[in-house]
Amino acid sequence: MLAAALPGLRFLSKLPTGVTIFTHRDGSWARLDNGTVAQAGDQQIWNAVEVAYEQWEGLGRPARVQFTISVQPDSQHIRLEGRGVEWTLPRVP
Repeated sequence: MLAAALPGLRFLSKLPTGVTIFTHRDGSWARLDNGTVAQAGDQQIWNAVEVAYEQWEGLGRPARVQFTISVQPDSQHIRLEGRGVEWTLPRVP
């Protein structure tokens, strides 16, 4: 769901220290360290993480296998099977 909310997002690492880092291809980043978040750049990555998490919770915490992706020459869609929920991914050059 997070990939649909913020295409181009990368989960960089969860370090042994517990630090989690997300980056975006535009240079934005977010870092979670012991409950403290820092973020910078055009994309407010952590805000998108929180929104996606709340949406996932609201949908009943569906497992990955419940999602499908459809790829056509002019579009890509992620669907949550049996729920009528769909996200259209933007075209990426």
